[in-house]
Amino acid sequence: MRLKLTLLLCLITLAVNAAYCETYNEFVEKAKARYSAFQSQVSDVTMVQESKMMTANGDIPVETKIFIKDKKFRAESNMNMGQNVPGMPAMTTTIISDGKEAWMYSPVIGKKQLSLSDQSQYQDKSSWWSLMSDKAQITGEENVGGRSCHVIEAKPNKQNMFKKIWIDKNLFTLVKADAQTENNDTITMVFSDFKSTSGDWEMPYKTDMYINGQQISVTFVKSIELNKGVSDDLFDVNQLKSKESGNINDLLAGAGMN
Repeated sequence: MRLKLTLLLCLITLAVNAAYCETYNEFVEKAKARYSAFQSQVSDVTMVQESKMMTANGDIPVETKIFIKDKKFRAESNMNMGQNVPGMPAMTTTIISDGKEAWMYSPVIGKKQLSLSDQSQYQDKSSWWSLMSDKAQITGEENVGGRSCHVIEAKPNKQNMFKKIWIDKNLFTLVKADAQTENNDTITMVFSDFKSTSGDWEMPYKTDMYINGQQISVTFVKSIELNKGVSDDLFDVNQLKSKESGNINDLLAGAGMN
């Protein structure tokens, strides 16, 4: 009797998992169709964000300008360290992705090519399925920020940063996400204050980020502009001007430390 019961439970488990897997694939196809409709109307996105990084020495303000075109991405972040290090001028870090490779330019590290896992941190989260393993499954439903969401889980790897995400069941938007670092820390992102940007397509205007439950930053969108005719040159790493990458000695000199 016990053997029959065990076999029955195993069959039920397999059947449920298979149903979830099929439902996930169908859900992704619907999400892709909705995203494709948005992309057909929008050739490029220009966005300005204001962030506050929370540190033991105080908050650090950051302003970031983002350009998105197809699978290409560029972010220019201006970090004001003056409140933490008196006299230290603002530091600009630029990240460029041509859709295949991504590079970071910083006065501290110079030029550095980003790994696949690093790239995924800066990738547009609208196409959330590209950040999940194709073996992901819908494991339940939860309400997040007043939204009814599918809970989707998968084992993360070098190409897929998310291990658990919460997706709006009706609008297919990413509402919450858990990612796992190489040190097994959990990074949680919570997206809120959604606003319409094109038709019924919406984007979050607020993002809260946590590491192991402790908040490390909050980001607000100041403005979003669509179809501004963003040049492809912005996504060419060879077109990056030397003054944009900066030099750590320039920063130290500006702060009177060199």
